[in-house]
Amino acid sequence: TARWLAELVVQWTGGYGPLVVLAGLFLFTTLITEVMSNAAAAVLLAPIGVAIAVGLGLEPYPFLMAIAIGASTTFLTPIGHQANVLVYGVGNYRFVDFPRVGALLNLLLFLVTLVVVPLVWPFTPLAAR
Repeated sequence: TARWLAELVVQWTGGYGPLVVLAGLFLFTTLITEVMSNAAAAVLLAPIGVAIAVGLGLEPYPFLMAIAIGASTTFLTPIGHQANVLVYGVGNYRFVDFPRVGALLNLLLFLVTLVVVPLVWPFTPLAAR
């Protein structure tokens, strides 16, 4: 399944370059982690990220970091993380309060991730082993 999904992602976005693929992985991880545990989302998407990197002929590190950071950005819903659930009830917040603030924070982290991750973990070709 991971290989099949990776082939689809590479087919849809691979022609636009690895940065677009990285952005897509980050966004998908961010969205999926809003409805499931962030650890489960990272474990679920890590093999897909590796398969995508191999499909592009690149080292997997930047893609795995985008998945890890995306899995940590659970700001859109109160059910994304247990800390959100705690403040949701105690702070008398409404469900709509979370996306109102969280969307801007997710956008900021998305942009920072797209700049910093390729600088620290550049898109390098797979080493021959």
